[in-house]
Amino acid sequence: MVPGFEGREVDAQTIGNKFNVEAALLGRVLQRRTKLRLHVDLVDTKTGEELWADQYDRDFAELFVVQERIVKEVSKQLRLNLGGEDACLMKRHTENAEAYRLYLRGRHCFESRTAEGLRKASEYFKRAIQLDPQYALAYAELAAVCYLPGYYGMVRPQESFPRARAAAEKALELDHDLPEAHEALATLNLFEWRWAEAEEEYRRCLEVNPNNTLCHYHYAMCLSELGRFPEAINEATEAQIRDPLSGPANAGLAWTLWAARQYDKSLQQSLIATELDPHSMFARVTAGVAYEQNGMYPESIAEFEKGIEKNGSSMFYGFQGHAFARSGDSASAWNNIHTLQEFSRDRYVAPSHLAITYAGLEERDLAIQSLQAAYENQDSFLVFSAVLPQFDNLRSDPRFDNLLRRMNFPS
Repeated sequence: MVPGFEGREVDAQTIGNKFNVEAALLGRVLQRRTKLRLHVDLVDTKTGEELWADQYDRDFAELFVVQERIVKEVSKQLRLNLGGEDACLMKRHTENAEAYRLYLRGRHCFESRTAEGLRKASEYFKRAIQLDPQYALAYAELAAVCYLPGYYGMVRPQESFPRARAAAEKALELDHDLPEAHEALATLNLFEWRWAEAEEEYRRCLEVNPNNTLCHYHYAMCLSELGRFPEAINEATEAQIRDPLSGPANAGLAWTLWAARQYDKSLQQSLIATELDPHSMFARVTAGVAYEQNGMYPESIAEFEKGIEKNGSSMFYGFQGHAFARSGDSASAWNNIHTLQEFSRDRYVAPSHLAITYAGLEERDLAIQSLQAAYENQDSFLVFSAVLPQFDNLRSDPRFDNLLRRMNFPS
């Protein structure tokens, strides 16, 4: 299924025109009980010419054999060399076909970045690990599933980050060169304001696998948070080029452009991201903030409302409250504050998300107090404090500057 074309037949030339790729690998899969039939076509998107095609009839347990053969044939047709850095394409992370199937289902759920998607992904990765306790890649993905709820403010970071670090370290214990494990550890270091250690791990990941999309766009976010915008945009672009159909990769580029104050480009890119993945939490947040910084308040508020309906994260309420305030609707902004305060009675609400709305309302003391509470809670969203446009009106306050120093931001 091609993102943006769900439920429709689509040809290779259409894909090439939309996503600027030279070749497309199209496939059809039919599974009956334990039997698998897979038909694949490699097509030139400019001419529509079939470069290569094959059909496989196998037991599901032979999936790895089929996968390896497809990689070899496609790389041969594209004249790629599978030595060196590309050898990871051929690596088997498990010999257990059922564990691999569960891993794939976990990856699918993970991409949504919704609370329900992350919960299901966690279950699938844990089940895969039960079947193969040596499955390092499943541990690495479990680490990412553990840290994201803390980042999005769904749970307390103190609860989710230790579990994530334990999973990442277990993955590295099993496979010390695993790129995904280095990426997970890098992002945890980032959320804990260990800037140099985060950058070291991101670079280590990309040394092993320069094609790791997630690492490129998380590294881009790290660089943007440090104010290194040309480098950040380059990394985010690398992620998008490597996976042009990925909603998160496109949203990552949009967010990086937004942090760099390139608001027009950010909006264009965020609309691509939401089209590719309408259910992506990250894409919706990015579209919402891009609309706001372009002065399109009704559109911004509507995007955040979609996120609230789909996910309910306090992040959406915080950003929507800021957009309400900037549009002149302070009553609705205060209503969002009261809603978050009600939520906080029975579940965790990230203080930084309250701070965003307070800043929009020009309630600077309340915004600073919320940011200080966020610091005490290890609120990972504070990584954006140095560049977040919503906090521009707080930057002249010495208390805000002191907060940045305590988070080890370079002066």
